[in-house]
Amino acid sequence: MKIKVNLLAAYRLIADTRDMILEVPEGETVNGVVSRVVKLFPRLRQHWMDDRGELYVHLHIYINKDDVNTLPLKLDTPVKENDEIDFIPPVVGG
Repeated sequence: MKIKVNLLAAYRLIADTRDMILEVPEGETVNGVVSRVVKLFPRLRQHWMDDRGELYVHLHIYINKDDVNTLPLKLDTPVKENDEIDFIPPVVGG
């Protein structure tokens, strides 16, 4: 099945792409999508994960405009055909 992944702001610059269509198997989770994107764009790893492979809390992931952290299964939420996943860096400002 196909899903769309959007890389926003600095992540777009790091990966040198703004979006992509990924082919993922049935039952794939948001966490699995994170792993796939990091394999495609290894430079994102240092911005998304610590040395143990744990995601930084400042990485914002949205699936179909819903913050993954507000969903019951969080990163274990299964993705469905045509879902959109957004990766958003922390916002800084004053």
